Amino acid sequence: MNENAGIKSEKDREPMYIRILAKIEKAGNRLPDPVVLFAFLCVLLLIISYFTAGASVVHPGTGETITAVNLLTIANLQKILINFPSNFLGFAPLGAVLTIMLGCGLAEKSGWLTSMVRLAGARASGRTVTVIVVFAGIMANQAGDAGWIVLPPLAALLFLSVGRNPLVGIFAAYASVSTGMAANLLIYMSDVLAGTFTISAAQSIDPGFSGNIAMNYYFLIVSTFILLFTGVITTDKIVEPRLGEYKGDVRLEHDANLAPEEKKGIKWAGVCFIAICLAIVALCIGPDAFLADPETGSIMSNNSPLMKGIISIVTIMFFVPAVVYGRVAGTIKSSKDIVNMLIAAMKDMGGYIVLVFVSAQFTSWFSQSNLAPLTANTVARLLC
Repeated sequence: MNENAGIKSEKDREPMYIRILAKIEKAGNRLPDPVVLFAFLCVLLLIISYFTAGASVVHPGTGETITAVNLLTIANLQKILINFPSNFLGFAPLGAVLTIMLGCGLAEKSGWLTSMVRLAGARASGRTVTVIVVFAGIMANQAGDAGWIVLPPLAALLFLSVGRNPLVGIFAAYASVSTGMAANLLIYMSDVLAGTFTISAAQSIDPGFSGNIAMNYYFLIVSTFILLFTGVITTDKIVEPRLGEYKGDVRLEHDANLAPEEKKGIKWAGVCFIAICLAIVALCIGPDAFLADPETGSIMSNNSPLMKGIISIVTIMFFVPAVVYGRVAGTIKSSKDIVNMLIAAMKDMGGYIVLVFVSAQFTSWFSQSNLAPLTANTVARLLC
């Protein structure tokens, strides 16, 4: 008789949701690169446009009849061939993201944002360590990928320093950095990317639509505090108790390991950042405020210089303090260092640029085929 009969394997004893997530992860890992996916969608779009050519719907807002266009005609194929460069260069997210990376990229490469994460962790103590780690993780998307690299090991040391399980610190840091990509108290590159993509998609249906990258700002702020609350509760009430009582007898004296010049750099960069914020506020005040809409006087209007120039403003808010930090901390010794850091930041955007080239073609072709309003109208009717 088999001694192992009736004994479930380790895999069978796993909860159902774990097995489901494992299958989803396995399927997701088999997907090709996003660039390849967009290329496939471009080919699929051409085929669909051929079979849907002539189909039409009436636009509910304008009463205009919208007819699907066959992209595989000789004239449209010639147009596609000619417009490859213009589709790429005219893609709104490209210029916006690359511009803001001049500021955020320098802030990361100079060490300013990484030092801020380390400093935040060094201020943690006792039970407040969870709040500090989760909040730092949510805000860490300002530091790009540095949040995933710097915060988890630092969080482990912080939890160990107060006699708590270091694994809990790693879990809390990684989870907060991951979930915090869609929340922050400041506008960042991911918001620029999402906003410009959303605006472009909306304009493919309604060319007159206008928006700005700060349109989700209230959602970002509220999400920050919701994620902070849920992250702390999940860590302290669910994750840590499941790991059992920590019996380790090692307690470390946590230290951010920040050199005096780094601390000084953070201080003066902070002063510079606050000064820029105050200057922006000052430019928003008054009947003829520099950043207000000249027609309505509103600073929140889509036509106001504040909203239209938000990308440039955010770039300056990160660029200038990063230079100040680098000069004081010693990471920037000359203008050549600034240029080299900017080049390094742009090198990190290589994959994004390739993706944009393909997705820009798809977006343009989709708009040219009239399938965007046709699909939207059809789906709306089905939902009604």
